Amino acid sequence: MDKIMSKDPDFLICTTEVPQGYKLVKVLGIAWGSEVKAKSAKGSAAATLRGFLGGNVPELQNMAMEARRGSVDKMVQQARKMGANGVVGVSLTGFTFRHDIVEFIAYGTAVIVEKA
Repeated sequence: MDKIMSKDPDFLICTTEVPQGYKLVKVLGIAWGSEVKAKSAKGSAAATLRGFLGGNVPELQNMAMEARRGSVDKMVQQARKMGANGVVGVSLTGFTFRHDIVEFIAYGTAVIVEKA
């Protein structure tokens, strides 16, 4: 099972359909969350220099990781408002605006599940 870690161990988040060991009780609809992050001026200068020299750019990696995590957190918040205790079929999509702004969107199907 490909499970994305949730801050709440009782809230199921996975990229698959309802995984083995769970029973689908109800489908509630699509849940999604979006997060946009921009580099600071200091981070932008450092990333530009690293990009010019080649190699790993931790400033961009950290920014992207924060945006991914934020989008998943917002998707979970929306699913909880719908009454869900899980989101299945989760996908993440990322976009870059210019060279220093990223957006990630997490979306999936909000569900109520029970352990089988």
